[in-house]
Amino acid sequence: MNKLPKWDGKNHVAALFGRIPGLTSEQLGWCATWFRSAVAHWLQMDMLHGNEAVPVLIGQQGCGKSTFAVRLLPEELRQYFLDHINFGNKFDSEMALTHNLLVNIDELANITVAQQGKLKQTLSKVKVNGRPIFGKSQADRRRYASFLATTNDEHPLCDPTGSRRYLCLRVPDGEFIDNSSVINYDQLYAVKSGEEL
Repeated sequence: MNKLPKWDGKNHVAALFGRIPGLTSEQLGWCATWFRSAVAHWLQMDMLHGNEAVPVLIGQQGCGKSTFAVRLLPEELRQYFLDHINFGNKFDSEMALTHNLLVNIDELANITVAQQGKLKQTLSKVKVNGRPIFGKSQADRRRYASFLATTNDEHPLCDPTGSRRYLCLRVPDGEFIDNSSVINYDQLYAVKSGEEL
């Protein structure tokens, strides 16, 4: 990330999310904002806010949702992609924030009401304060992770208090996300170096 080339001025983020069929220009704008915020967190350009938005890929099984999520990171960074999170264990969910770049909430519709509350709290955290396993005192650890979710359920959200955090992106039935085209990761991430926050 520290050796990115100069941004070429092209909207590589919109081109990437444009591989999801059926998205409106408004939805592409939401995705671009989410992605730029994610990269800003990785580069420690925004230390005051957590990336609370969660793009939710909704579509039939096999349409490419999970593959698209993984491909948001280049091969050399995929060790920082987590495709499961245990909201029942506070330590595990906090470690997910500090040790990963992207966390995919697989099958969002299966999250219980109690887990939804924990997810909301997790999404709003900017840092994690806790005692390391062998540590003697509390320490702040930076949050790097941004979240996205995938589901086959067309109506995955059942939170009675609202769902402002979720950006629902529905893949039309019978269509597939383009997961075969090459991604220019250098330019995809260089967008942050060529613009203001």
